[in-house]
Amino acid sequence: IFDRATYLGFFKPGPPKENSHGKIISIDVTGPIASAKVELETPKWSYTDYFNLMKLKDGWFIVDKISRSIAKE
Repeated sequence: IFDRATYLGFFKPGPPKENSHGKIISIDVTGPIASAKVELETPKWSYTDYFNLMKLKDGWFIVDKISRSIAKE
């Protein structure tokens, strides 16, 4: 479990990595709440992320995320 600042510190803004891609698998919206499943592929890793989102006055925000990664051989 990481707080927001620690989690965001794991990532550096920049262009997408070469030979990497992602896609939204599903989005389920009920009023001002939603969940989304996303799959990301890099040359070395496969990721599956699940996001819980909430719509506030300034837009949609991620309020929770769980993730699984699998190393490719």
